[in-house]
Amino acid sequence: MLMSGTVFREPILCKNVPRIVPGWKKPICIGRHAFGDQYRATDAVIKGPGKLKMIFVPEGGETPMELDVYDFKGPGIALAMYNVDESIRAFVESSMAMALSKKWPLYLSTKNTILKKYDGRFKDIFQEVYEENWKEKFEEHSIWIWVSGPYDFIIGHYHLMGKHWKQRQPMGLAKLDNNERLADFVQKLETACVETVESGKMTKDLAILIHGPK
Repeated sequence: MLMSGTVFREPILCKNVPRIVPGWKKPICIGRHAFGDQYRATDAVIKGPGKLKMIFVPEGGETPMELDVYDFKGPGIALAMYNVDESIRAFVESSMAMALSKKWPLYLSTKNTILKKYDGRFKDIFQEVYEENWKEKFEEHSIWIWVSGPYDFIIGHYHLMGKHWKQRQPMGLAKLDNNERLADFVQKLETACVETVESGKMTKDLAILIHGPK
C-alpha cells in the first residue's frame, strides 16, 4: 500500500514455500518511507582534488548556512539527501494507523546513532506524533512501540523471512474507502494465487526455494 510516501509490504504465506525460520508462523509488515532520501538525492562524481561544501540559503536574506563536507585529495563520489517534516509526519501517521488496524506492535528502526540530526529527526517526530495523536489508542489496545537503532535490526528481520512480498495497495484502498467489492476481489485474487502456488505451479524463484537449483 502506497500512501503519503509510505510503502507497506506484507508476505503471502504458502504452505509449500519453506520459511528460513520454520517456527515463524505469523507475518510481519514492513513500512518504508519512500520520499526524499536516496529517491531524490543529488549525487556526483568528483574528478579531482577540491573542497566539497553544503550550502543552505534561507529565504528573506538571512545569512546562508555553509558546511564543510570533505576535502578531497583525489577522485571520489559525493551524495546529498534531504527530507521534510511534512512527509515524515505522514509516514509516522500511516505507520501508526497500520499498526492500530492490525493490533500489532510497532517498531521504528533508525541509524540515529550515526545520523544524529537526519535520522534523529525521524525519531523525534515519531515520538511527537505518538504522544499527540496515538498514545491513548495504543494503550487502550495494549499495543507497544519500540524506537531503536540501528537500521540493520529490521533489515535482518526482512531478509530472514526469505519470502516474496507484495504491495497491498488495493486492499488498503478498499478498507480506506469502505469498498466491499474491491476488498472481496482482492481477497479472492490472493486466495487464488496462494492455491496456485500450493498446487505446484509457481515462478522460478519460488521453485528454487522449494526444490533447490534444479
